[in-house]
Amino acid sequence: MIQVKRRILILITFLIVSAFLILGYLVGNRFPLAAISNNYPLVKEARMMLEQYSYYPFPVDIELERGMIRGFTEAIGDPFTMYMDPVEHELQEANLAGEYGGIGVSLQVDGSEQRIRLYPYSGSPAALAGVIEGDFLLQVDAAPITSELSLDEVTALLHGPIPSTVVVKIEEASPPYHRRDLVIQREMFSIPSVQSYLHPEYIHIGVIRITMFSDKTGDELESALLDVLDRGAEDLILDLRGNNGGILTSAVDAAGKFLIEGVIVREIRKHGDEKVYSVDEQGDYSDVPLVVLVDQGTASAAEVVAAALQDHRRAVIIGRRTYGKGSVQVVVTLSDDSSLNITNAIWQTPAGRSINGYGITPDIEIPLDNSNELDEDIEAAIEWLQQ
Repeated sequence: MIQVKRRILILITFLIVSAFLILGYLVGNRFPLAAISNNYPLVKEARMMLEQYSYYPFPVDIELERGMIRGFTEAIGDPFTMYMDPVEHELQEANLAGEYGGIGVSLQVDGSEQRIRLYPYSGSPAALAGVIEGDFLLQVDAAPITSELSLDEVTALLHGPIPSTVVVKIEEASPPYHRRDLVIQREMFSIPSVQSYLHPEYIHIGVIRITMFSDKTGDELESALLDVLDRGAEDLILDLRGNNGGILTSAVDAAGKFLIEGVIVREIRKHGDEKVYSVDEQGDYSDVPLVVLVDQGTASAAEVVAAALQDHRRAVIIGRRTYGKGSVQVVVTLSDDSSLNITNAIWQTPAGRSINGYGITPDIEIPLDNSNELDEDIEAAIEWLQQ
């Protein structure tokens, strides 16, 4: 029985890939229409069998196409070549742009009822309109909020162009549980990628945390560095833990702020073509003592920064081995506003290392200890800077 299921799965994958290959040829006008039935009869046969025997209804054409595309990208065997539907693509674009148009709320699923609660940001349009912490979201414009909708899909409903309004129906979190329709004006919200502070005990140490690399990271990092240095910081801790990457050029810009000269990263493309990103001019912060914190959640563009600073012996790397995503993706938007993330290059560190699937080994490894209330990575960084 298991073998039969495996054969069916293999057959379906093959059919999906074959079908999408056909689409590619048709788009390029290089494959005759008749060849679909002549050369790939299993595609037609499989559809007929599904329509005849499946208990569940056959998907509409657009869902069928999207399923075929997902199967095609999965068959490539690269976890970072993927298809994103329009909702997923919109959220990705907003994150990388560093801003979005919305009403200023975070969403959480209530564990017992699987309903969505709203938590407005202080001073946000939602808060000013009367949304109270914990209120339930029932409807957005004409769309009812059901358990079938993901948080991403609900978030996309609340997003929209600026200026525009959205009507949300809420149910109060406390008695008498009134239901109300609120008309809320969307505003543009920044999604900060950089946070900074002076260490409370060692005020000569400035801590800079980068959560992702967006279009705005370069300017935000510059402001954060100027802020902590103007307030008396003499040493820096650059915290890249949990940073899963983002825009490569933003990472190159960040690394360049701390380097005097040299290569930051090399891209190796499909036919052996190489693109080299180097320091344009000496960074303004190339002489400030620096420690970089990494962990298993440090990936992609964040690994570019850590590897460049490690290879140039510019900073000591502290923490745990990084994720190991040594590839670069190009995002291609399709006609229905869905998109393909396509791996089009593998990158190497300045010393020629490929970290794909392996990661970066820290100079000082700190075992993960969730039972310790102290941030041992920060403590190790302070100790190294004190020495």
